[in-house]
Amino acid sequence: MSYGICPLSLIPVRAEASHRSEQVTQMLFGETFTILEQQQDWIKVHLNFDDYEGWIQKSQYYPLSLTEFNELQKSRVYLSYDLVQILINHQSITSILLGSDLPWFRSGNCRIGTTNYSFEGNARQSDVMAIGKMVVENAYMYLNAPYLWGGRSPFGIDCSGLTQMAYKLCGITLKRDAWMQSEQGQAVHLLDETQAGDLAFFDNEEGRITHVGILVAKNKIIHSSGQVRVDSIDHHGIFNNELRKYTHNLRLIKRICDSIHLNGKGLITIKNEILCNGRVSGTGYRQCIKGFGKRKSLRLIKSARNLSQQSMFRFEYLLLKKSCDRGITI
Repeated sequence: MSYGICPLSLIPVRAEASHRSEQVTQMLFGETFTILEQQQDWIKVHLNFDDYEGWIQKSQYYPLSLTEFNELQKSRVYLSYDLVQILINHQSITSILLGSDLPWFRSGNCRIGTTNYSFEGNARQSDVMAIGKMVVENAYMYLNAPYLWGGRSPFGIDCSGLTQMAYKLCGITLKRDAWMQSEQGQAVHLLDETQAGDLAFFDNEEGRITHVGILVAKNKIIHSSGQVRVDSIDHHGIFNNELRKYTHNLRLIKRICDSIHLNGKGLITIKNEILCNGRVSGTGYRQCIKGFGKRKSLRLIKSARNLSQQSMFRFEYLLLKKSCDRGITI
């Protein structure tokens, strides 16, 4: 098995091993993958972030050893929170985009292989904090970005790319396509019960889910359709005020963060799915703590208001020791 990492601003990932093949997604700087097969100048990859697969050019990646690959999977992820930023390596610069990973980041520096970069931008660990509000704020960073099939950047992004990146910046991994994301989280049955950050899904005439957006409020949605835009929404679907008509038929609404789990291995999960690096574990909003016996390795503080009135929740946690071998349920 071979592994690699994206050393460029972004790499187009294609459905087939050809420049003429459709772009199905993009890899951002620092994202890692497993190599599945090779075909002339192309390699088929399995993306570690969201388990998506596709083809990239051989000349566009940097190989990782198994040790390096495992180190990155176990380490807490630092992300760039600037729309565009540069990495400096001696006299050379590399542009990176919002939501890019910063591998082996420490004290303003990151690296890929033996190449060290200095980074003077806004780098943060992707902790799960104030989910609803932050998801919406992250989505607004892409406002007016052009629609691009398979895109994940402020210079071109599709509907599910927008939702995925808005949640990635909050430390949560969504799957890549709209229909895949519709299988995550918990159903919300009425628009009146929604919170900022909930996902709304839309289907076509055949009943297949083809579109997704992020609820800003009970009657507003931000989504990528032609460009990233804010439109009205009701129980029928999305109403485009410029066109004066409905453009998307509402199918269902999902809330992603009703359940958060700590599996003791630094991975946050929702409904048994791996979501992101972290130290928090929980099931719903139950305020029940199972201790560690005499070894209280981890102390978790949860502050949440009445969730029927409050559109977001917040976890604050403190590591009292470097590791823990048992979980907490909250």
